[in-house]
Amino acid sequence: MKKRIVLLALTGLMIMGLAACGGQSGAGNTQANGTAQEQTAGKAADDKAAAAADEAKKAATDAKDQAADAKKQAEDAAKAKAEAEKKKAAENEKKAEAAAEEAKQDLESDASDLESGAADLKAVAEGYVGKTIDSLIAEIGEAKSKEISDGCSDGGEDGIYKWDGFTVTTHAKPDGEHIIQKVK
Repeated sequence: MKKRIVLLALTGLMIMGLAACGGQSGAGNTQANGTAQEQTAGKAADDKAAAAADEAKKAATDAKDQAADAKKQAEDAAKAKAEAEKKKAAENEKKAEAAAEEAKQDLESDASDLESGAADLKAVAEGYVGKTIDSLIAEIGEAKSKEISDGCSDGGEDGIYKWDGFTVTTHAKPDGEHIIQKVK
């Protein structure tokens, strides 16, 4: 009987040992199942994070490309503006040169007119030698300047009348009119 009690005790211990191991084995499966689910969930989260990172990287690349395009457009606009200003400056310079050339031609024409006018007036004055200065002034207008001084020989007066391009000398006897002597 003693052997039977020892045998029953040993059998009970073995059953309890098996029951205990089996219980742990079931808990281990639950834990393993939980870990697999966590791994699947973690992988899904990693995939979402990778997709979000790829999306952010693409958005950053797009933003960088847009910034580069905007910079190029700004540079092109600045270059076009500079070219337009350069072209306008060149046109203004050409206009100024044309105006200067026209003014130069006008001055040359005016000078030529003055010279021919002076020559014409001088020719008219030469036709008045021996006549009164007053008659010449009535014909061509007042002189630019005149100087009257005492004459040396007969107590009369000598006169010098200056117009543009020529000079007329006169002499007047006492109490007489100035008579044109020379045109030079």
